[in-house]
Amino acid sequence: MQKIFAVIVVLVLGGFAVWSFWGEFDKPEATAAEMAAQQAMLSVVSAQKVYKQRNGQFAEHLYQLGPTDARLLPPVLAAHGTVAGYQLHLRGYGDSYQLSAEPPDGTDQRTFFADESGVVRHNRGAAATASSQPISE
Repeated sequence: MQKIFAVIVVLVLGGFAVWSFWGEFDKPEATAAEMAAQQAMLSVVSAQKVYKQRNGQFAEHLYQLGPTDARLLPPVLAAHGTVAGYQLHLRGYGDSYQLSAEPPDGTDQRTFFADESGVVRHNRGAAATASSQPISE
């Protein structure tokens, strides 16, 4: 009886292990470009927090966070809003802002979104919004 119980336990645990391992194949891995875009999004979110502390409102455009103004972002990101093929767009509205990162056309990479909540969100196949899944850090 103990041997049968041990076999059942091993089969059940083995089934869970196979199921959890197999589920990992369904999830596409983040590309280097996606990871660079995530990092850029997090940098802009941090820069916006500092900018608001200094100025009482969020920056309206990326260039305001750059080296000639607030000195919170690298020159290329602040001036051009590009990183690894992604195009970042920032629109500030005083006490709120919306930040998005769009991948190059024709790719199956994720899009990203952030706002004054500081949460970076992502979506695949459509534009990320405030209701999209948060990125996991």
